[in-house]
Amino acid sequence: MAKVHDPEEIEELFDEISYGKGASILRMIEAYIGPENFKNGVRQYLEKFRYGNASGHDLWSSLQEASGTDVSRIMEGWISQEGFPVVKASLADGRLTLEQERFLLTGGTSKQTWPIPVTMNVDGKTQSLLLDKKKGEVNLPTTPRSLKLNVDQTGFYVVQYNGKELLDLVWKSGLSPLDRWGLISDAKAFLLSGRTSFKEYIKLVEKYQNGEEYLPAVEVSDQLSFLYQIAPSKLIETSRKFHSTGLRIFDSKKDDNSTTLKGIIAARLALLDDDYAEKAGSKLNDLAKVEPDMKRSVVMGYARSSNDYDGLINRYTKSTTDEERLRYLEGLASFKNPELVEKTLDFALSGKVKRQDVRNVILYATANPNAKTAVWQWFKKNMARLEEMYSGTAQFSIILREYLSIVGVGRLAKVEKFFSEHKVIGADIALERLRIYDQLARNIIATT
Repeated sequence: MAKVHDPEEIEELFDEISYGKGASILRMIEAYIGPENFKNGVRQYLEKFRYGNASGHDLWSSLQEASGTDVSRIMEGWISQEGFPVVKASLADGRLTLEQERFLLTGGTSKQTWPIPVTMNVDGKTQSLLLDKKKGEVNLPTTPRSLKLNVDQTGFYVVQYNGKELLDLVWKSGLSPLDRWGLISDAKAFLLSGRTSFKEYIKLVEKYQNGEEYLPAVEVSDQLSFLYQIAPSKLIETSRKFHSTGLRIFDSKKDDNSTTLKGIIAARLALLDDDYAEKAGSKLNDLAKVEPDMKRSVVMGYARSSNDYDGLINRYTKSTTDEERLRYLEGLASFKNPELVEKTLDFALSGKVKRQDVRNVILYATANPNAKTAVWQWFKKNMARLEEMYSGTAQFSIILREYLSIVGVGRLAKVEKFFSEHKVIGADIALERLRIYDQLARNIIATT
């Protein structure tokens, strides 16, 4: 049971972890016991308690009865302890060794163990096992042709494959889009924690260079965008290449996911490529004719290539919808001139921007590689005002955790000193994340 020391902490308890972990564990159980058994168990649970109260244990019992699997013990092992595991896999002499430990972004280790419902695809056939000890072994065909753990990324754990032979088998597995997404998602976790090197990570990213599947592509785009924010000089070429290629690939696709992704890629490319920014920005006067998802890149491109603060402010003022206003606010935070970005941040607190949109302006400015120092200086001057503005909510803590942890990269000592002198709720979590990001940035910059 979580302890609450301040009313503002209540909202923080109900975040993406609170809801996401529960949903992820249920999805893992469904994959382990099978969809039909899961449906039957849920149906039995709903019928049994349709006129009464129920607890989580009642659902576990219903799933257990329907599947003949010890679901209750598995669930207890997951909901009674924090965190999640990494499963380390190695292959030797036809035997697959699986070893678990708690995954920590700080790179440390823990003696915790979970009852992990492991799914695996070997030579095209899916099977499952329960890894409830520190280490276990699986007998495989003498010469397996393919192998992939955590099929379709249904398990709430990350997988670290050790050895080239095993990795080769993974890439011969006819990976689904979910599998490809899972591999790059796990890779980011390993990069953050120091379990993999930046060089190894970039080699993996190159495998996604010409991908046409939405889920893996948007994940790689998100990751490269984040890494570009903390180490721009080392990521600009890789990120520019990926987004330029992606724009060409998804430009010819007309499904909703591809159209949305094309807009995301184009907006990020406007921050990476001056020529593209100028080309996109030239369409501003005909913005009404631009397809909706591409309008972000046009406004951002115009900002990057013109530094026309007054022009964009005028457009923002005349906007009639929230969508339009946010689009122009993002452009105003995307200027190459950091003084104009700071001016935009001041404008966000002028009363002419909705309170809920101020956080978006900080987000947009954080993504701007030219504005890190300006955002940090502005934040120091306006921290008390932001804290008061979002009093009684978790929004201020989110700003610290999500944005300041990026802006603070490269100035860790200064940020630590500032918060040692200005105690605020949420700073400890933000600093913990900042230390991880700062260490990663230094590792990336040191890579030759």
